[in-house]
Amino acid sequence: YALRGDDCVKAYLKFEALGVSLRKNYLTMTRAIRQQLLNGNTLSRIFGPMDDVKVINSLLLFERIALEMKDQELADACRDVLDPTNPVLLNENSKVISPGWI
Repeated sequence: YALRGDDCVKAYLKFEALGVSLRKNYLTMTRAIRQQLLNGNTLSRIFGPMDDVKVINSLLLFERIALEMKDQELADACRDVLDPTNPVLLNENSKVISPGWI
């Protein structure tokens, strides 16, 4: 589902109820993506060619908001996936999947 605007993303990251922290869930997901990339997968293979760009946009948005919120841990986790110098971000067509091409 889509988060509309910075305030919605901030609310998402602050949400905790019944032992669920959406920030922790996003951090866990981001780290799992990073591990898949290190294992040789690409964003295109993990999410499909239609959704890999959505993942990148999500990571860029969450990194920016995390920096605004002074959440260095989350910002670093997003940046680790988005690192344009990381060769595992290349898709099957050797196009870099990183903020550098956006």
